[in-house]
Amino acid sequence: MPRVLITGGAGFIGSHVAEACLARGHEVWVADDLSTGALENVPKAILEANRFVKADICDDLATVAPGLPFDAVFHLAGKINLREAYAEPERYAAVNTGGALNVARFALARGATRFIFSSSAAVYGADAQLPTPEDSVLEPASPYGQTKLEAERQLATLLEGTPVDLTCLRYANAYGPRQAYSAHTGFLAVLLHRGLAGEPVVVLGDGQQTRDFVYVEDIAAANLLAFERRLNGVFNVATGIETSILETVAAVEAAIGKPINKTFGPPAVGDVRRSALDSSRLRALGWEATVAVPEGLAKTVEFYRSRR
Repeated sequence: MPRVLITGGAGFIGSHVAEACLARGHEVWVADDLSTGALENVPKAILEANRFVKADICDDLATVAPGLPFDAVFHLAGKINLREAYAEPERYAAVNTGGALNVARFALARGATRFIFSSSAAVYGADAQLPTPEDSVLEPASPYGQTKLEAERQLATLLEGTPVDLTCLRYANAYGPRQAYSAHTGFLAVLLHRGLAGEPVVVLGDGQQTRDFVYVEDIAAANLLAFERRLNGVFNVATGIETSILETVAAVEAAIGKPINKTFGPPAVGDVRRSALDSSRLRALGWEATVAVPEGLAKTVEFYRSRR
């Protein structure tokens, strides 16, 4: 039975990765500081087995399963808000880059042979070809993207020549159940929560910006594939399909069954006009984005309605 650690496993994507690993019969440990995650997201089996540890990825991780070796570490913890990163670039660098290196050193110390790092489409430039392949020019338009790219580079340097296989998964725009709603939440989560509540939504810019929305369970499946196939290198996790913000609003209206009162505001600083990633490298290894946006939105709406 492989033993794996998931940092950020009380969060949105991390909790789905934890569920997927449990379904494979793995012994799963979760480390999370609960700054944005929630214990209710952690699978009950992990809590009942006392395999959840409250821990900060920037601190000493010796309290995480003291003395136990791990086969793999899935590193999903980090700061994720693009706009917040402009106000706190040093903090984002400390957590997203420094924290990733700290977790990688933990993986080395505990004998792990696989390190799966959650990166982002934000590492690509605003003028990248579409859909964007992994070998495109890397020119992050935001401090957030810069911290993710720097983490990728420093992890590769740290783990080169070690027994650890490094996989960097660059996610497009993730969505699905358990995505938190706050001042720093992505647009789709805001749209869903405010739409269900009958509250107005502000569209920043003209609404013609495009995003590549990938369902969280498909992202979890990509993480499992990286672990089970011992993948080395960088892989996009996306659908390759552009959906405009206004098309997204219409899709959410269809999913919730009522119109959304939307207004328009100025474009966000650092906002990329168009985004879609080419995942053919990962698809060639057996992964596929199986959940289309209408189906994914219906599942997500059902989840949020069940908790209202």
